[in-house]
Amino acid sequence: MFGWRSKPGAEEERRIPDLAEIKNQDLAVLFKHSPTCGVSWAAESQVKKFIAGNPGIPVYTISVRQDRELSRRIAEETRIRHESPQVIVFRRGVPVANASHQDVTVDFLSRAVQQ
Repeated sequence: MFGWRSKPGAEEERRIPDLAEIKNQDLAVLFKHSPTCGVSWAAESQVKKFIAGNPGIPVYTISVRQDRELSRRIAEETRIRHESPQVIVFRRGVPVANASHQDVTVDFLSRAVQQ
């Protein structure tokens, strides 16, 4: 319905009905991505490296160009200003860390999921 992709190691697509599915997990990462932005492509490379090293952590990608309404709703519900690229780390439904642009790195994600 909203066009989310889950990337648990393999590039497998999975539709998610809404943000509630992420909030129901103990740990999850949301990656907001714009496929037309060079900075976003660089961030996606970092996210893919993180996924490769952490296949057990669910990472969800949303295309902000295709799913603007969902992206807006995520910003409202989390009270985290929308940016792209952006990662938000959720623990038991609560956003515990976020980064955008050049701060989206393997190191940031690794530290954030260890908190």
